[in-house]
Amino acid sequence: MIRGYYRVIYEAKDAAGNKAVCSFSVIISPTECEAPEADEQLQGELTVEPVNGTDSVMVARVVCNDTFYSRKDPDFYVCDVMGQWDRLTFSPAKRGYSFPSCGITMSPVQSINGTLGQYGDCFTILQSLRDWLLNDLWSYCSDQNCTGQLWIDSNCPSSAGIRTARNIQEALYHFRFFANVNSTRTLLKDTINNTLHNQFPNATLSITESVMCDKEFPVQIVTHGNVSCANCPPGQYYSNNTCINCPEDTYRARNDPLEKCKPCPQNSTTYGLVGQKNSSACHVSCDAGQYYDDLKRSC
Repeated sequence: MIRGYYRVIYEAKDAAGNKAVCSFSVIISPTECEAPEADEQLQGELTVEPVNGTDSVMVARVVCNDTFYSRKDPDFYVCDVMGQWDRLTFSPAKRGYSFPSCGITMSPVQSINGTLGQYGDCFTILQSLRDWLLNDLWSYCSDQNCTGQLWIDSNCPSSAGIRTARNIQEALYHFRFFANVNSTRTLLKDTINNTLHNQFPNATLSITESVMCDKEFPVQIVTHGNVSCANCPPGQYYSNNTCINCPEDTYRARNDPLEKCKPCPQNSTTYGLVGQKNSSACHVSCDAGQYYDDLKRSC
């Protein structure tokens, strides 16, 4: 018999016409399910548990160490009765299975530009604008005054001078502000916009925001008003703001360049597997009529 899952049914009869049925399953597989160990590049916690299923015998889950990293991989993995963690690519006997790794994230650089136009006393408005911006930003700055991270320009006169109440009420002043922070994942534009609308309800207000990521963490992950900058995990490379699995017969380790995967050594292959993390995934290419034994590491 060839490898596979078989259902065997026996029916017995006696001379009196009594019948009985017996059925059982036979599984022919070159290997049994083995609990894989978390490889050093996983950057996450791997849990493996047995299950009582007709088709599966183990289930595994990966939880990333970096909770901000958004995995696009399955929530769980199963090993079937044929000893396979991945049914799409039947691995040679005893060949280890490597789960997709987690990435690492960091906070982006947020640059906020805004303008505000308001009638009143210029210096009073300027101080109030600074106070309310600091109220929203100080916890993300290097000091409470946001030194070197918050700038406000205005067309206030060089001297307050003497003005009548009517002059003060009718004077229109314009303010430009700029903030630059890199210690939070929370998008700050809406927070600042709401604050200034509440404090200056009659003002004209415009705010824009740009988010930039470090070249080593180029992938932007946006979820529920938060943004993180992520790198590509081992086994994937960066292209067009996304991470893509390394093609078969290539691999990429965590510290390798983001933009490309390395080819396997000459006369070696990943046997159709993609997303491989290191050169140990490259095995000798066997000749026709041979198979690769991972335990012996030879054809």
